[in-house]
Amino acid sequence: MKAIISRLLLPILFFCLFVLPDTTAKAEGGCSDPIYVDASATGTGSGTTWANAMTSLQDGLAAAVTCGSTEVWVAAGTYKPAQTPGNRSATFRLRDGVAIYGGFPPGGGDGTFGARDVDANETILSGDLNDDDASGVCSIPPNNCCFANGTPGCEDADCEENICLFAEPNCCLVEWDSVCADLAASFCDSLCVDGAYCENSYHVLIGSGTDSTAVIDGFKITAGFASGPLSGDLGGGILIHGEGSPTIRS
Repeated sequence: MKAIISRLLLPILFFCLFVLPDTTAKAEGGCSDPIYVDASATGTGSGTTWANAMTSLQDGLAAAVTCGSTEVWVAAGTYKPAQTPGNRSATFRLRDGVAIYGGFPPGGGDGTFGARDVDANETILSGDLNDDDASGVCSIPPNNCCFANGTPGCEDADCEENICLFAEPNCCLVEWDSVCADLAASFCDSLCVDGAYCENSYHVLIGSGTDSTAVIDGFKITAGFASGPLSGDLGGGILIHGEGSPTIRS
């Protein structure tokens, strides 16, 4: 009798082990809704709880897209589009169907949405990739040829000579104004290309091509420097180029 029962149970056991779906795989893979992001977190970085929050908002947004999550909760802190300097094209991109909420306390408080306090828990998106800006603006050396400086001439002797001798003498006789700076951008080779003196992201946040279900709520956006080609000279903080109507709340 025991042998008969054993033969009956073995196929059932085999079915349970190899056929039934693994309901824990998604959670172990770092999927939850919401995705948690906290710059001060020290856990596993899975993003599934406040204790194991991701420390990179870029990782959190990528996880939301991969997992189909509808919300990303972000604790107080400063978050940059790139973890290392050099990639000025790095940006945070809004996605349809994903709401990003800042203003949570480090550690998440009591873990509920009600713990959120935007005023008390400043959550910043910053384009200052080198962490060297003064007061949230790009630091520009005195007499930089690429910008109006209010005095005759500029710091680069070759550029100064090219502009003053062949284009506009008043740039050296009277004042290096915005006209002179524009001439420098056009005629001084690569001096003003790609932000020679400013490494900040062209656009901290992009909402182009989104609808109202793409939500950003409770963030301070700072230190973008839109100095690149084409649309790179527009929207240093937020660029919404062409069609796009995301929901933006502070």
